[in-house]
Amino acid sequence: MRSPAPARTTSAASSPHAPWPGFLLHGARHGADRAPHSRFGIPYGLLEQMTVVRLGGDAGLGRIVSPFLSQLVAGLDDLSGPAGTRLVHNTVDLLQTLLTNELDVTRTAASPHWALLQQIRDHIDEHLGSPGLSPSSIATANFISTRRLHNVFLEQGMTVSAYVRSRRLERCHQDLVDPAQRYTPVAVIGARSGFTDAAHFSLTFKAAHTESPAAALRRRGRGDG
Repeated sequence: MRSPAPARTTSAASSPHAPWPGFLLHGARHGADRAPHSRFGIPYGLLEQMTVVRLGGDAGLGRIVSPFLSQLVAGLDDLSGPAGTRLVHNTVDLLQTLLTNELDVTRTAASPHWALLQQIRDHIDEHLGSPGLSPSSIATANFISTRRLHNVFLEQGMTVSAYVRSRRLERCHQDLVDPAQRYTPVAVIGARSGFTDAAHFSLTFKAAHTESPAAALRRRGRGDG
């Protein structure tokens, strides 16, 4: 039986020609030096094309985004605590917009395959809190076979379960570092993203972030980011 393809990540810091490598490299203090490619909502095959492409800052969206990123790099030493972490998350969203525009994903989206992938991802995001979210339920909700569902994700270099887990962990991490969630218990944060077993949530989160949810919560309380 063929082993599932490993989940892939993309990091601008891994290439000297990548756009704004300094930002993503120095952003490591906020945990943004390596972002899962699924975070960008762009198929890996397309996103991979941008790892050695320098995006121009003198026209289009690049002209708007570039000054912001330059100021962010210059002011990284002034950023700390949850505010810095949230700013990094917001910046990843901004980069997604820029990358999507550069790749002309809008035109690519005309293909049924892309539309199906986006439909499935939207369904997953809307049901992350459901303990019953599974390849079978996802396939049924999108009127496709489980086999086709697995193939769609394997073409993107990941498994369905790995994608669901990464999205759940990402949402939990955002909540844990969000000052607005400071009084929300760790168990509640995990449960509303589908982790009904607190011990399993703690182990899974620690494997992905090298610290437990409780440790992340304490670090947020100290203002360490």
